[in-house]
Amino acid sequence: MNANDLSRDLPIPLPEEPCSDADRAQIALAAGKMASFEWDIPSGTVHCCERLPHLFGLRTVRRNYPIDEFFAAIHPDDIPAIDAAVQRSIAEGCDYVMEWRVDHVTRGTRWIAGHGRIVERDADGRARRMLGVNWDITERREQEEALTRMAHEMDHRVGNCFAMMAGLVGIAARRAETPGQMSDMLRQQMVALRDAHDISKRLPDRFGEERNCIDLARLLSVVLRPWHSHAPDIDIPPGIEIRAEAGTNLAVMFYELATNAAKHGGLSDTGTGLKVTLDPSSDDGLTLVWQERSSCAVPRLHGAKGGGYGTLLLAQVARSIGAEMRREEAVGSMKLTLHLPASILVDVDAASRRPAAAPEAYGRQVATN
Repeated sequence: MNANDLSRDLPIPLPEEPCSDADRAQIALAAGKMASFEWDIPSGTVHCCERLPHLFGLRTVRRNYPIDEFFAAIHPDDIPAIDAAVQRSIAEGCDYVMEWRVDHVTRGTRWIAGHGRIVERDADGRARRMLGVNWDITERREQEEALTRMAHEMDHRVGNCFAMMAGLVGIAARRAETPGQMSDMLRQQMVALRDAHDISKRLPDRFGEERNCIDLARLLSVVLRPWHSHAPDIDIPPGIEIRAEAGTNLAVMFYELATNAAKHGGLSDTGTGLKVTLDPSSDDGLTLVWQERSSCAVPRLHGAKGGGYGTLLLAQVARSIGAEMRREEAVGSMKLTLHLPASILVDVDAASRRPAAAPEAYGRQVATN
């Protein structure tokens, strides 16, 4: 055994005067980034640590404040609930626990939590002193609100998806001649829905809230990718974001138009071009123009009386997003104008970034040397 072994067995000496409860409390408050206060209720004076005025965004840092200065920083809509909680604590002797917003002078709206307790009453039972703590909970509230928005959005999008699938099944069941044909119709539309969902992304809108969005130009590019050899001309500027739930519906519409164009129109072997542009004369919302040319007549989507699968599907999708659709057909050409309401656009101002009006004559792009 050596001296080191002996030293390990000796008790560690304690200081003659241990830390006070106040010292331990200050360490705990600092670790939790909390501010403490003592409210002298009869005088209306709050004695506090230097962290409290910073939490409330007060312009001066002192040790004593009239309580009205703190209430002046609280959001007016939250004051009645705070008053009620304080009065209940005074009357019933229970702790008050509250959360509220403050209009911070440099940091904007912040969320503050408070926990207080009546610690002294006079001989008649009237409350004289309250001790308490406050701390910033902005980050936690933002996370909770984001989770709530996500849950609502997921519920909304799943509901929309089921409604869309139910509509597709109903139309296909009425129009398909064989189970195989019905299966093919539904499979193609499910692929379009999946692709639209895959390119959705979260973007902050102009109000600062995040929303699931789809870039309109990219959506068209993804839907038309199987026919890239026909060089469809997508003359849509990037950055026009539409809400994801509307984007999935539009994907179904674009896919139906593209498959019809591949069979008989601008993307077929006899086709001479497909161009998708924006109408620069549209003032409210966004007007998209889908125009096909072919060396032979472009057949209608509704060959049978009462409307075929394609016509019914396009009409149903347009109604589901509040869009207006108009078709113009002539020998060798088909033009579909789709007016999208401003309500499905994330950034309505993006509509101002429209290209110049497209010329009437166009065809496939041919490389030249």
